[in-house]
This record gives sequence, structure tokens and C-alpha cells, in this order.
Amino acid sequence: MLVLVFTAAFSAVKAQSPLTKDGFEKYREKDFAGAIRLLNESNDPVDLRILGLSLDATGKRKDALSAFDRSFKNGYALFEESFEKWKGDPAKPSFLSALNGMADSVSASLASAESAFDLRSGTYYENEWRHKANILFNLNKIIKSGTEFYRSTETDTGVKLLTKPRPAISATNCVERFGLDVTVQLQVLFFPDGKTVIAIPTSKWRKNCSEWSVDAATRMTFESASKNGKAVGSIKLVEYSFQVR
Repeated sequence: MLVLVFTAAFSAVKAQSPLTKDGFEKYREKDFAGAIRLLNESNDPVDLRILGLSLDATGKRKDALSAFDRSFKNGYALFEESFEKWKGDPAKPSFLSALNGMADSVSASLASAESAFDLRSGTYYENEWRHKANILFNLNKIIKSGTEFYRSTETDTGVKLLTKPRPAISATNCVERFGLDVTVQLQVLFFPDGKTVIAIPTSKWRKNCSEWSVDAATRMTFESASKNGKAVGSIKLVEYSFQVR
């Protein structure tokens, strides 16, 4: 389904790079060999999505999987980079505007994640990438719904945390794994509905520590931020520290 959704959405996009546009046209015309030659050296997640589809159409399953995997991971890396720049610059446009600028990459990398899961067994990706695929899925939903999220300085009242569950992993287990005190930083998107939470890791991924922190953050309860008398989406830094004393 995502293949069809992505293809339909992408074909409606007008602002495309010449390489992406030509590659997509070759794929649409079933000139799969031509698309492969054109896109084989690209690192763009959209190009890699088209490359994977073209390779899969020619029966090159292993190469298609590699292209889908690169599309997925490169797309997420682009989102991380753009998100960091947005957070650090108050003059940047709204979160939704910034996210809309990445719509093609998010859609392509999400579709590629599903294709990679389909081509491999369910054990192919570690939990880190399962969480990141879920983040892309939710970002895609935000783009489609048009939900805006504000910095704390842009709201009249900030989000109020009511409960903050602890991760289901002991500090001893987490610290022993890495040999140091661990702090997991998450940029958390709190939806205006007062129920939905997306937790985006912004510190180095620590196996088990990070995934359990993400799970805990998504179970937080809260009162939404408000702006001009209405509940709005907001973004807040949440940390979980694992220390043994």
C-alpha cells in the first residue's frame, strides 16, 4: 500500500531535482535499467526509493533491499539534521513548515522501511530502527493532518506533565552495559488532543536504555500547551538519567 501511496504523492510533487525527476520518469515508463543507471550513485532517500523499486522490478532482491535500507536510514538522518537546525534557530519557520519541506524524504524513507521489512524477516532491524520507522510514520501523519507544534517560548502556557513513568529497565542494567552514567535526551511532541505523544531521541542511541526511555515517554500523561485560548501541539525536552551510586 505504501508503494502506491508514495508513488501517487510523489507524482504530484512539482519541485523535483532533475536527477529525481528523470529517474522517476524512467521508472514510470518501466525503463528500470535506465533508472538504475541514473540513480545508482545517489544518496537521496527519494532517489534510493525509486532505485529500490526499479531493482525489485528486475528481480534483484538483494540490491533492492540495500537501496531501501539506505533510503530509510538516509531519510531519517536528513530529518535528524533538519530537526537539530530547527531547534537551534528561533528564526527558523514553524515546525510544520520545516517538516513539510521534508515531506518527500519522509514519505520515501517510510515507504522504504516497509519494503525492507517485507523483503527481510522481522528480525532484520534492531529496536533502534523499529522506533525510528515508527517516528517516520508519525511524522508522515503530522504532515497529512497539518498539526502545528510550537516551541515553549511560542505558547501562552506550556505543556504540563502530569505523570512521567520510569523506563522499564534498571539503572544498574543500563549503566553496566555502557560503563558510565547515562542520560537519554528526547525531544517530545505533545499533541493538542492531550493524549498523543511522539518521543524523538536526540542523544546518542544507547541500546535498551534509549528504547525503554522512548517507550516510557510515550506513556506520559499531560495537559496540552495553549495559545490564544486554544490547545496546541508543543515540543519539550525530556530526559531520563540512569545513575548508580
